[in-house]
Amino acid sequence: MILQMTEQGFCAAALHRYPKFPAVALSFRILFLLKNFSFNVWQLLALVFATGFTTSSCAQGIPNGSFEDWTFNGSWEDPVGWGTPNGTTFIMGFTTVTKAVLGVTGSYSVKLSTRSQGNQTIPGVIATGSVDVFAGIFKGGFPVTDSMKYLTGYYRFLNDTLAAGKDSGLFISYLWKWNTAMGRRDTVAQLRFTAPAVSSFQAFAAPYQYLLNSKPDSAIIIIASTRDLKAPKPSGSLWIDQLDFSNTIGLMETAPFPFSVFPNPASQQIHFQGGSGIFPAYVFLYRASGELAERKLLPQNEMATGHLPEGLYFYALHPVAGGRPVLGKLMILR
Repeated sequence: MILQMTEQGFCAAALHRYPKFPAVALSFRILFLLKNFSFNVWQLLALVFATGFTTSSCAQGIPNGSFEDWTFNGSWEDPVGWGTPNGTTFIMGFTTVTKAVLGVTGSYSVKLSTRSQGNQTIPGVIATGSVDVFAGIFKGGFPVTDSMKYLTGYYRFLNDTLAAGKDSGLFISYLWKWNTAMGRRDTVAQLRFTAPAVSSFQAFAAPYQYLLNSKPDSAIIIIASTRDLKAPKPSGSLWIDQLDFSNTIGLMETAPFPFSVFPNPASQQIHFQGGSGIFPAYVFLYRASGELAERKLLPQNEMATGHLPEGLYFYALHPVAGGRPVLGKLMILR
């Protein structure tokens, strides 16, 4: 059973056979890329479940999150464990997902590029899984055994030309749990992170928004070289490296000292306390929904919050000098 999402767009189905090792199959028509790249990615929540399933080869962590492993397909390469549209776009004379030697650690990272062909603009997209071009099936998803609070990693985003306008990269992820009683997969948590332009690799930590108080058993990650899949800018490029999950709130596990924000709840201003050599740092402030609320350079450990609406926020401090980000939660009340 398959749910048709748009006339020329994505069809989606989630397949299940083994409750402990679920996966997701997202199917699409090949002509979709050639004619009309438009769909509402949040419709992925409305998946229809059926029978039949092939398990992922990775039972823990993000498959090939370092993007060190690649498969040569005769004329192009794909990152192992990730599906790409390369097999489809190659017949148009180009690929939108490539192996890059520019990275944080290791030998490689992955580069997603938005390309134009005639009057069509096609973004680079990857997702956990594999692509079956002939059947038109994109199989994704991988098993997990615990809750995750953050998706972390490093990215670099450039607008290749001034004509491209301002764009950003897009990270989307869902955590699911099989509901045996109802015979369906429930969405436990979701994440949407837009990655603004930066000229060099920048660490990020995007929080999951939990919808259910349950431990997930499967996950999917989708990444694109544009924040608007309905109307992508023509020349954005996104590099990604060292994707991982983190359950740490506050300072990450590599820091041996405590860290906090004061006051919390806050009204007009906050002070970051603890550690040394953290500032200057870039601060990324996310709403509880996962949307980026603010990004700025902090020369010192103070930040004005009077302009921010009340609510729960997640912060990620990225030292200019390098190192893992400092993560935490902040409440704004007045």
